[in-house]
Amino acid sequence: MKTNNYFAYKIHTVQELKDDDFPRRVEFCDKIRRKIDDDPEFLNFICFTDEATFYLNGAVNKQNQRYWSDENPHQMVEQHTQTPQKVNVWCGIIGEHVIGPFFINGNLNGESYLQLLQEQIIPTIRETFPLELFERVYFQQDGAPPHYSVVVRNYLNQVFPQRWIGR
Repeated sequence: MKTNNYFAYKIHTVQELKDDDFPRRVEFCDKIRRKIDDDPEFLNFICFTDEATFYLNGAVNKQNQRYWSDENPHQMVEQHTQTPQKVNVWCGIIGEHVIGPFFINGNLNGESYLQLLQEQIIPTIRETFPLELFERVYFQQDGAPPHYSVVVRNYLNQVFPQRWIGR
């Protein structure tokens, strides 16, 4: 390998994009730009959300761990990875407001995410914004399978009609 000047490179996994994703993304961007033109405060009413897993032994998700250097630091971290204790956390940000964090018991699925939305997330957003402002709030989430379950989409359609962003 060294004789042929081969180097080890880490493969970066990225989201697969389908042919119709590109025009839909451009259409989405155009729509958001128009909304910002109509209402300069629009971005302050999007609830940007995500979940993260924190390992109690201090381990870091290797997808988020990078060492940038002009030389290989040969960095190694020993850790027991078979059964680490962990905590899953959901959090959102709307303008200057932090919604959460909310702790997730067990693995997240459509039913448990719906329960989290109904019992913690949406009530907190409603407490943060009076009704006239709540009706301006858009709810954003990524395309994780629990977010795309039928029960979650139906609930979001009721609470945020035409005002949620996701898969």
